[in-house]
Amino acid sequence: MPDGSIRAGTDVRLTMLAVLGMVNSVINWRQDDQARDLRRIAAELGKLVVNGLAAPGTAYQRKRP
Repeated sequence: MPDGSIRAGTDVRLTMLAVLGMVNSVINWRQDDQARDLRRIAAELGKLVVNGLAAPGTAYQRKRP
């Protein structure tokens, strides 16, 4: 937050608990979803977290190799 890359006013503890809850809940997804590629799941969850916390105009865009 000090460098301005994370939204001002973000509740750090609440954010930590939300992210941990989201990641820990993957194991409880329906059987149909469990066959998805783990790398894709990790990448999508990462984008969701990073872009959701990013200050306006600072969202991270990863370049694909």
